[in-house]
Amino acid sequence: TSAHGMSDASAPSTDAVLTHLSWEDRAWLHHFPLNRETVLDYFSNSQFYDRTCLNEQIKMQQGLSRDEADEMIQQMTGIQYTLEHAHEQAATPTSSARTLYIIQKARRTATSSKVEAVRLYHVLDGVVYEAPSLQAVLSARLARLSWLLGSAFSAIQEVTSPDAAAALQAGSAGAADAARCRTLDTSDVATAQQPVAGANAAVAP
Repeated sequence: TSAHGMSDASAPSTDAVLTHLSWEDRAWLHHFPLNRETVLDYFSNSQFYDRTCLNEQIKMQQGLSRDEADEMIQQMTGIQYTLEHAHEQAATPTSSARTLYIIQKARRTATSSKVEAVRLYHVLDGVVYEAPSLQAVLSARLARLSWLLGSAFSAIQEVTSPDAAAALQAGSAGAADAARCRTLDTSDVATAQQPVAGANAAVAP
């Protein structure tokens, strides 16, 4: 069993946000197949799993069929884990097998089919992760956007500040002086060449 990012001495609460952690059980994967029928059993060994959930209570009811278990859980309240999505890609000569499962943690607050989603988890090739909430994703994107806008405004202020404008004006004036000097130098050379040309014409046979 491997829980990345967590020490063995501290088991986090199932109510805590654990998006910084991942978990896998290589021994389990070595002995059992991971598929849509077994992924919830596999997930139940992780630190993301609440052992007081309805799934555990149903497990203790021996001899129930799947339909009977589903009917019983409809009448219960509490935390329930369900498989929401499964993608299984078989191995090919050029690629290995890939699997992705989405598990939802939901809270049943009344004896009805209505549930309140709490968290989502994805199991990618046997590694379990907690998906960040939409609020967390938007907050991270807004923080990055704020930083980018701040950097852009700082760059604009540097270019449009009085010192920068003066330096730019000075640079432009210096360039104009240099061009003027080059023009004068060319005119002086042409003027100096005129007497030499006349002398050459005078001594020509």
